[in-house]
Amino acid sequence: MSENFNLFGWDDDFVPKGRGRPPHTPTRESRNKVMLLLAMNRTSAEIASALNVTEPTLRKYYFSELRSKEEARFRVEGQILLRLYEQSEAGNVGALKELGRKLSDAVLADGSFQRRAQANSGRQPERQQKLGKKEAALKAAETPNIDTPLGQLMAQRNAMTGKPN
Repeated sequence: MSENFNLFGWDDDFVPKGRGRPPHTPTRESRNKVMLLLAMNRTSAEIASALNVTEPTLRKYYFSELRSKEEARFRVEGQILLRLYEQSEAGNVGALKELGRKLSDAVLADGSFQRRAQANSGRQPERQQKLGKKEAALKAAETPNIDTPLGQLMAQRNAMTGKPN
């Protein structure tokens, strides 16, 4: 690389061979940039402008990275977790706490934790009884509409007496 290197990463002393714009050559850094931008839910146009290429060039050279935004998010999250694990193994307490937070968030967000806990306790999850049309209409008739003044008065009376209507 030459001594003249501008702020945007383009070589000012580059003399193109032939006519037109030189062909794009993807680097590991540019592939990582595409993955990070995809993980941040950016559009193809935004990613192409960040790399200073056109959208067809982006699709041509980075088709494997552009497959899925979810896949990019999972890859980036996997790299973050790997780095946190390495840092926690090296004795970094902050990384250990952050790794613990991320793992507990993932377990709680999964929902399978609650299912496993209920399976281990031996009881089945309680299901709400599905009401028919008539039962639902009767229940709706018993509960006052608190958006109206009359409904508010009825709700106050029900609260004082402890019984509906």
